[in-house]
Amino acid sequence: MELLKEYTILVDSREQHPLQFPEWLSVAHTHQKKSVSVHLAVQRHRLDTGDYLLKEAPLIGVVERKCGLPELHNNLITGDRPRFEACLRRLAEFPRPVLVLEGAMSLYGVKNANNLCPDPPLVLSTLNRVCSLYGIPVLFASDNRRMVGEWVARYLIDMAVAYNYPDPSENPCQDSSAPPQ
Repeated sequence: MELLKEYTILVDSREQHPLQFPEWLSVAHTHQKKSVSVHLAVQRHRLDTGDYLLKEAPLIGVVERKCGLPELHNNLITGDRPRFEACLRRLAEFPRPVLVLEGAMSLYGVKNANNLCPDPPLVLSTLNRVCSLYGIPVLFASDNRRMVGEWVARYLIDMAVAYNYPDPSENPCQDSSAPPQ
């Protein structure tokens, strides 16, 4: 896929504090060794899977975002795990899913997190094990919401370009099975 001049980031309407996205984003040009600017629009939309999708390539990349140890503790340890695993199963249907953990890495350390979460090592080990079962990579991101927003937008656009979306038949690595619902 050639780069478009404008992309729209779909943000799940249930996101209470969505990431911040710049109006313009520099991304790598498809065929030249330089970056170019693309315009970003943002639309709130109820998404079946994930928190962020690219409107122009909704079946390629998907981003699920978690805001830290307390949310992960709730998702993995205190009874919300079946729903979280159902989310991971849906994410795994996409060719390029990613789980983004927002917040400075130091917040996830055992010493600094005890006041936020009763057992940080339990949460992080459980997260690693559950995500590995579904093949979902985990990215520890900054606590700067704009920087995370830029990374998410760039990731979704780059995955669309890498997969030649909307014509994935041009990509020999693309699975020929039916797209995710």
